[in-house]
Formats: sequence, C-alpha cells, structure tokens
Amino acid sequence: MGLFGPKKSAQEKYDEKEAKALKKRYAKEIAAFLGEQNDNGREFFARSVKEIAEACRPYENSVSRPHALDAGIDETAWRLQERFGDKGCLYAYVLFAEQMPHYAPYMKDLILDCSRRGKQCQGSFKLEFPTRVLADEMAAVCEKEAKGTLWEGKVERFTTNTFVKSRTLISREEFHPEGAETEDTLFHRICRACAGARPDVPFTGSCAFSDRAGDGALAISVRYEDGSLAFEKR
Repeated sequence: MGLFGPKKSAQEKYDEKEAKALKKRYAKEIAAFLGEQNDNGREFFARSVKEIAEACRPYENSVSRPHALDAGIDETAWRLQERFGDKGCLYAYVLFAEQMPHYAPYMKDLILDCSRRGKQCQGSFKLEFPTRVLADEMAAVCEKEAKGTLWEGKVERFTTNTFVKSRTLISREEFHPEGAETEDTLFHRICRACAGARPDVPFTGSCAFSDRAGDGALAISVRYEDGSLAFEKR
C-alpha cells in the first residue's frame, strides 16, 4: 500500500508511461484537428470519446473485455470514422488511452481497426411466440444458431418476443444476404431452428439487414403455423 493508495504495479506504470508518450506524440496533431472543427464537430468528438470511456470504465481492471461491449464501442468508433475519417478513431484512442491507460491495450484494435469495421453491416430480428416461457426457450435456440457470429451473446427476450436489437453489428459473410432468394440467410436458419425445436409452436417475426458498403438493405418477414414456414422478402 502506497502513501496515497494501492501501490501501482509495474504493468500499470508502463501503461501510464506509454499513454503519456502517445499523447505527447499526437498533441499538436490533435490540437490542429480540433481547431479545424466547428463547435458541433468538437462537441461530437468529445462526446464520442466520453461514450467509449464510460462504456469501458466498469471493466478497467479486467484482463479482457466482454463480448457484449464490442458492438457499442464499434458503433461509436464507426460514427467517428464516418465523420472524421481514420484519424478521428486514432485521436479518440489517444485521448481514451490517456484516461484509461491500463485498459487501453485491450481496446486498441477495436477502436483503430477501420478496415474490419468497414466490412461490417447491421442487422436485427424479432420473433414473437405465444407465451413468455416459450420465448425464453426459443431465445436459447436462437442463441445456439447465432454462435460464432457477431450476434452471439446478443439474443434477448422481452415479454413474448425473442430478438436481437436493431443496428446490431453483423458481417455480410455471417448474415449471407445473398441467400435471401434461396431462404438461406442467418435469419432463415434461426427460424428453421426454432421450428425444428418446437414444431407445435407457431410464431411470427421479421428481420432487417443493411450493408454499410452501400449495397442496399434487406427486410424479411416470417410466419410459422401448422408445421409450415412462410417467408416474404420485403
């Protein structure tokens, strides 16, 4: 125990030294960048950095980051990249590292990997079942089908609905929108898994997918009853 609190470990001291060096290296660039922005731009940038830091704060002393944190951070970083280019993410990371030097190494790739982010898309789905108990049961089925994708760990249940929230990140390869005509997208597979798990349980639902590369959007609705699955591309 130090005079003013717990004694810092060698790793913590190293991380703080690295964060200070990073801030010093980019100080002039960041000052010039902020000077080029209007009030709205500076406010947007500062708010984005704050959003990232506040989301990460509960996990500052963890040795890794929870999977559920990724989508929120990536969405904020995407908005920075979209508005300011790659340097927006870089400067945000520098200021983030200054605030949270111990956790910064775990967040570096997530904030700075702009090439990966550019390949990601957004999607969501909702299925409605007759009861809450059935919705709970089917949430586990949906989660199993989504395993290994960016939707893993994102399936939720509210009242009789099982869903993944709107604008949740998903890669094009994982969702496979090209399979819409042959009923072979991730959403189609999730619906078939639910129908297969409980053939006696009817449900309705819908799905939305959008490609950040600008290749358009996709919407699909589904109805399952009397052992028959019917999809409609909208």
